[in-house]
Amino acid sequence: MKNKDENKYSEMISKTVFTSLDFETTGANPAFDRIVEVGIIKFDFNGEIERFESLVNPIIKIPIDVQKIHGISDDMVKDAPFIEDVLPTVLDMISGTEIVIQNPSFDLSFLNLASERLDIDSSSLQSYDTVKMARKILPDLKNHKLNTICDYFDISLDHHRALSDTIGCMKSFIEMIRIMDPNGKWRLEDLRRFHGNKIKSNLKRKIKPAKAFPGLVIGVKADIEYRDIKGQKTERTILPKEYLKYGSTKYLFAYCYLREEYRYFRTAGILAVN
Repeated sequence: MKNKDENKYSEMISKTVFTSLDFETTGANPAFDRIVEVGIIKFDFNGEIERFESLVNPIIKIPIDVQKIHGISDDMVKDAPFIEDVLPTVLDMISGTEIVIQNPSFDLSFLNLASERLDIDSSSLQSYDTVKMARKILPDLKNHKLNTICDYFDISLDHHRALSDTIGCMKSFIEMIRIMDPNGKWRLEDLRRFHGNKIKSNLKRKIKPAKAFPGLVIGVKADIEYRDIKGQKTERTILPKEYLKYGSTKYLFAYCYLREEYRYFRTAGILAVN
């Protein structure tokens, strides 16, 4: 008897439901930056099933250089819903579908940490990567950015806006599958074999506390001296919850009594434990 996963991967791609997802953010680091726009589309190979888009109030300021990339200003998001109002819709649309994202480790990292702040575990989510697919299918492109892939397929794109990028990702994914499977015979197993392992968040949680920062114990309140990324020093009382790693940087996720919220602290910024 086939198990659940085997039954899933025997499904015809033509009958599979996918979701494409994109976030615009205040910056590139999910530990400190926030989501400012969400775009998500549920689809199959017959077309679009459902879409959702929303600006998101990130609470923090959007840097001017980032505003120049996506065109989203502080004024545009000041009356937008907060991520806790938007996230349930996003997770509900993803549920039970195969996820497709352009460079998914970025978006999944933001999704994981946004979920974690609301005590929701989305760390098991994995996605097919249109970048990885395009490198195999279209190796002669000058690069494999979304706008380049969409130009190749003559897909119109308002680049760096969430819903447009989501549509571009969906359409380019479909076009690439049609190149590889012109007769529509592929099952999910064929896609998995061609793509390789699906992509996860860049967040790593298997860090031993003693190696992350000696003197701090998970679940034990502590007073620390901390220097933030702007060089400002403060004394804070924190309640450590978890160590994690994003890229090459280690962080401590802890409740900060000074800010009265959970925050991420660079372990390199912790100067002393009192």
